[in-house]
Amino acid sequence: MNKRNARNGDPAMKRAVKRKSIFSLPVLLLGLVVFSAVFLVIAHNMLPKDITLVVDGVATEYSTRSNTVAEFLAENNISITAEDVIEPGLEESLTQNEEIRLQKAIAVEIVADGESKTIRHIPATVVEFLHMADISLGENDLLSIPKETALTESTQVVVTRVTKEVKSFQQEIAYRQERQDDPKLERGVSRVVSRGQNGLKEITVELVYHDGELVERNTIAEEVLKKPVNKVVAYGTISTVSRGGQTFDFREVKTVKAYAYTGGGRTASGTKARVGAIAVDPKVIPLGTKVYVEGYGFATAEDTGGNIKGNTIDLYMDTKSQCLTWGIKTVKVYILQ
Repeated sequence: MNKRNARNGDPAMKRAVKRKSIFSLPVLLLGLVVFSAVFLVIAHNMLPKDITLVVDGVATEYSTRSNTVAEFLAENNISITAEDVIEPGLEESLTQNEEIRLQKAIAVEIVADGESKTIRHIPATVVEFLHMADISLGENDLLSIPKETALTESTQVVVTRVTKEVKSFQQEIAYRQERQDDPKLERGVSRVVSRGQNGLKEITVELVYHDGELVERNTIAEEVLKKPVNKVVAYGTISTVSRGGQTFDFREVKTVKAYAYTGGGRTASGTKARVGAIAVDPKVIPLGTKVYVEGYGFATAEDTGGNIKGNTIDLYMDTKSQCLTWGIKTVKVYILQ
């Protein structure tokens, strides 16, 4: 019976033979190969790898057993921010002699329009940071750092808003005085020949403002609307006159208000008060000056008085009645040579 079953191909016997074939030599060899490969991969990953880290252009060599970039950074306590750029990426696997490139972001403070914005980004030009801050520049605006400058470290950029305004206004042109010699006038005497008149001009200026504050004023045009008329004054040149039957030379003549006094005594110069001694303001006519007083005669400035100020003189007379008769007169005083 057993022999027949064997000869007839008993199914149970066949299944037993198949189960026994799973553990055949080829299968075992394949399993050994797979196991060896896995073991080699694990062993390889556990071996130290030589890594070069380049941070902002500066390279540093490392030896690591980390399998990914993120693990390598953590192993070496290297922190990065969201704005930093790293290649390869954090989840990328590391291989022998791998080079990791890291660009650190910088903080740039931009001050504009009364506000401050801080932008964190890898190094870029000033104009690129302005674009990231959504700040546009006007045609005349100024920057504390040229816009094409490449920023490589944290810094501050100040934007100065520049506005310009053109205005026109009118301004008087002051007249000048012309001097003329007049041989008909005595030296020291003058007269106005013609009065002066101011002119008028229109001035156009450019006003420059920095952040609303006026910092510069430039004249860009001037137009004369009315020319000025100069004042003409004639000055006397006569230096010799005849008065009281006498001819004398003088250096100038003054028109003064003349009073009279009497009573004797001593003058401020220490001389005896007398006819021919007059009181003056020394600031106008120095003491000791020889003069000729119109209607009085030759005299010397010897005295002073509390009420004698400016173009005022006091003439000594012998009697009170003479003083009363004189009263107050406006006369010419010739300052003699």
